[in-house]
Amino acid sequence: MILLCLLIAYVGWLSSIAWPLSPVSGSILENNARSHVIDTDTITVGTYNIHSTKGTDGKRSIARIFDVLADSHPDFVGLNEVRGGAFDSTNQGQELAEMLDLSWIFLPVNKKLFSGYFGSAFLSRYQVKRYWVTPLVTTHISTSGIKSSNNRNLTSIELEMQGQSVMLLVTHLDRGELRLQQLEKVLEEFNKYAYVILLGDLNSTTDDPPIRKVLAASGVVDMVDAGQPHARHIDWILTRGFVAINKGSTPLGASDHPYYWAQVRLKDVQ
Repeated sequence: MILLCLLIAYVGWLSSIAWPLSPVSGSILENNARSHVIDTDTITVGTYNIHSTKGTDGKRSIARIFDVLADSHPDFVGLNEVRGGAFDSTNQGQELAEMLDLSWIFLPVNKKLFSGYFGSAFLSRYQVKRYWVTPLVTTHISTSGIKSSNNRNLTSIELEMQGQSVMLLVTHLDRGELRLQQLEKVLEEFNKYAYVILLGDLNSTTDDPPIRKVLAASGVVDMVDAGQPHARHIDWILTRGFVAINKGSTPLGASDHPYYWAQVRLKDVQ
C-alpha cells in the first residue's frame, strides 16, 4: 500500500511538470500547398489568445473561435494559449487552419504528461521564407529568494513582400516577474527590422516603460489603437514600416481575450 501511494504521488508529480521543448526552425509550413506567393502590398493580420477555446461562459468551442477569425479573412494570425493532445498529433491551431483553409505551424512551449502540449500557433495564407523559434528567459529569482519559472518563446517568421524582407514576430509573455525581461528581449528583436509586425499577448500595457519607448520611435504604430488614444490592451499588433488601412476587434465571449485584426499596407517600397 505504501509503495502504491508513493507510485501515485510520483505519477502525480510527473504529470504536473511542464516539460520544456527544444526550439525548432524551418522554411515550409504544415499543409504548405494551401499557401500562395505574396503578390500584394496589403495584408490582414490578427492576434488572438484563444484561452484553449474556453469562452467566458466556461464552455469550450473551437467553432466559436473559427467564427471570430473567419469574419476578418486574415492572411496571418498569431494564436496564443493553444493546446495539443497528449496522445494524438492534432492541436487547436491545426484544427483552425483546416477550417480556415490556411497553412500553419504549432509553437508549443511545454508539454505535460497527460494534458499535452501548450503554446502558440501561426496560421498563414502565404508562403514564408523561413521561421525560427527562440526560447525566452524562463527562470527568475527575486530578491526575496522566490523563484519563478515559466516556459515562453518568440517565433520569427520571414516573408518577402514586393521584393522587401518583412518579419512577423509571434509571442506570449509571462504575467509574473519574468515579463519585463521577456518583453525587453522581444522588443530588442522587433527593433532590428525596418518592416516588422509583432503579434501576441504581451501581458503589458502602455504603462510599461519598454512599450512607451518603442511607441515613441519613428514609424512604430500600435495597430490596435491605430492612431486613437492608447487603450489599456495587453494583446498587441505592433508594426514598423506599415500604414493602417482598416482595423477591428471582437469582444470577449468565445475567449477571455478580444480578437484584434488590422489590414495594413507596406509603405515606402520602391
